[in-house]
Amino acid sequence: MGSITDTDTIHKKRTYHTTGSAYSLPNDNVEHQRLEIQHALFIGLMGGRIIHAPLTPAVSKAIDIGCGTGSVTHAIASAHPSTTVYGIDLSAVPARMRTKLPNLSYIQGDFNELASQENPDPRFTPKSFDYAFSRMLIYGITNWQAYVDRAVSLVKPGGWIEMQEADYHWYRVPRSESELPPSETFASHDLSMKELQARSHLSEAYLCESQWQHTMSSLLRAKSLNPHAGSALASHMAAAGLTDIRIRRYISPSGVWPGLTREAAAFGNYVGKQTPLMYVPTIRKLGEETGWDSGVVEEAVQYLEKEFEGEDAEEYRLWFWVYVVCGRKPE
Repeated sequence: MGSITDTDTIHKKRTYHTTGSAYSLPNDNVEHQRLEIQHALFIGLMGGRIIHAPLTPAVSKAIDIGCGTGSVTHAIASAHPSTTVYGIDLSAVPARMRTKLPNLSYIQGDFNELASQENPDPRFTPKSFDYAFSRMLIYGITNWQAYVDRAVSLVKPGGWIEMQEADYHWYRVPRSESELPPSETFASHDLSMKELQARSHLSEAYLCESQWQHTMSSLLRAKSLNPHAGSALASHMAAAGLTDIRIRRYISPSGVWPGLTREAAAFGNYVGKQTPLMYVPTIRKLGEETGWDSGVVEEAVQYLEKEFEGEDAEEYRLWFWVYVVCGRKPE
């Protein structure tokens, strides 16, 4: 097997969003295929559902913010054929990937500009939506509270906001341990705000950040991005005045081990392969953009390669959590 670093040459040929946004992942066909695979695996991981908010058939207008390839947008429009659904993304949604639905429209642009309260696009007037959704925007949002506030401003009283976000608090269990932790350690679960803040779940005993993970988190912060966005969502929603806040966590394992469900194992097989392929060029790109010392950046890359392909590859079971948080705007 070739070195992970060899793929960096390929990544230099990738294309990216041509906007002033902080979003640092590609927007080309390779990325589209990754997003499609990720979506299919999310469906399995989440028990066959993507939408967690308790929507009713009366939903008249919905939006998918940062819609990527339109996978979730299309799912919302399919499940609610009488609902006007918009998908918005910095780059154009790839054409002919799905059957065009009459109640679905895609818009290329920056959500923060289109939904600006000073001069909103007429399609995004305040209090005009019943449901606002977004997923995996961790690489693009520099002010989460402002983003949540803006999304909430679009929703009618009684409407729902749903955000699904990664949280790069990494957990690791040494493979040398004679017994695995209880299966509940890795199982998807609901959390109350109190439990989230107390960090009382079984998995917290295995929280452990490695050198490369620390560097990557620092690089994200250097671009005003929050590597722990997922666990902060509920607090942002509460601060925005939402009620009935619901929190659910799904494991994002890097690799496969006993105790994972079949669906989690499939997700882990994907993440274990994609993490180094995605993170090596991302770490280097973030380092260039933020002016970090190249020696520190390359040291992080070496640690990452060692953990995923080198002598440490079989030493730990690694994972982080993906948070699904829903909140309702008071009547």
